[in-house]
Amino acid sequence: MNTQILTFQFLVFCIIPAFAQIIVDKSIYKANFSNTLYVPRYVSYYLYKGGGKCDRKKENFSFNNDMPELQCAKNADYSNNTNQYQKGHLANAEDFAYDCKLEELTFRYYNCLPQTENLSKGICETKEAQIREWSKKRKVVHYMWWVFQRNENGTNSGTVLLLESSTIGQD
Repeated sequence: MNTQILTFQFLVFCIIPAFAQIIVDKSIYKANFSNTLYVPRYVSYYLYKGGGKCDRKKENFSFNNDMPELQCAKNADYSNNTNQYQKGHLANAEDFAYDCKLEELTFRYYNCLPQTENLSKGICETKEAQIREWSKKRKVVHYMWWVFQRNENGTNSGTVLLLESSTIGQD
């Protein structure tokens, strides 16, 4: 068995303190969520032959939070968004487009990170397509995580310094 590891580092690395974690298991992905930061710390999932023909616009998918104990973002947090942040999936929706019900499970705020358009539609979209293509030949384990920049007083600045992804595939 041949194992390969790919790591994609998108921005600049920064270390932040540990936070209380809540593991959310949606069967197709696991999210490590922080009620302190209101976003997932990381998401992991297996992918084999990812992608498909499910049409998210036709299916009328929209983000929600089906776990009220999680202090997630809400739709209102993105309305009148002066910073132009987008709702960015960590477990990518298109990876599960072979089954519309599975793809819909990715539209959760505990699988969402505010991302600029350059990050979401640029680097992330390119890497997601590469990982999906890789999954056509072998089963992969995919991890996506990020790090926020911290202010001098230790509070969250709201600026993502690192969005990193590792994919492990086996022949």
